Amino acid sequence: MKLICNFGITFGLFLVPSSVFATQSSLSSNYQQWYTGSLLSPSGALRQGGVTIEPYISYNRPIDSVDAFGHKGPIYGGTQSIVNTTLVKYGITNHLSVQLHPQFFYKWRSTYGNGGGQPRVGDLPLDFIWRFVDPNESRLIPAVMLQSGISFPTGRYDHLNSDKTNAGGNGNYVFRAALVTQSTYRIAGHALRVRGWANIRKSVRDAEIHGISSYGTSKDFIGHAETGTSGEGGISVEYGINQR
Repeated sequence: MKLICNFGITFGLFLVPSSVFATQSSLSSNYQQWYTGSLLSPSGALRQGGVTIEPYISYNRPIDSVDAFGHKGPIYGGTQSIVNTTLVKYGITNHLSVQLHPQFFYKWRSTYGNGGGQPRVGDLPLDFIWRFVDPNESRLIPAVMLQSGISFPTGRYDHLNSDKTNAGGNGNYVFRAALVTQSTYRIAGHALRVRGWANIRKSVRDAEIHGISSYGTSKDFIGHAETGTSGEGGISVEYGINQR
């Protein structure tokens, strides 16, 4: 078993009218921070009719591997990737939003005679976000939201080539659920935003596999892959220096 260490860079753009977050903050109307949150923290529900578009581009490459005995060594000719993900969200009501998260990949290996790649589509997550507790800054009550949805297996995951650069998914319908809180506090006339979240993911069915796949199977393999339950949590903090 080896642990792969990756180097990555992510660029993001947040396109949204500042008014769509009015229900998420009790700050006075003369100071509404253009809050985006960190690149990794899930955002909350929008007000009715609000739309956000968040396109991100990431570059990743493996740089080191660590084996079961703790020995680290460099990786030569690993698979590099450029990933474009765009989060699109729409406010159905003042407390319920829907979001779509399409993903596109371009992968290649930096080895002699095998450097080419081609664009691929990843799996497609679709989620609903319900804010069931509205924030109240004076009473220190945060906004609390439940996020739930499913990831559709639109990405290619089997019948891959030998270096797996055409992999883009896992072949499973994956149930997704998360609990998200968001708080706003005023410190020295500026907005301090705090988010906390915890999520869980569970495959709905096994993935049918034929040949080389993203699960590491060989070209003659025919069978199924059963994935376990996974989850993560985190906290993000943002302090607004000015409105922008």
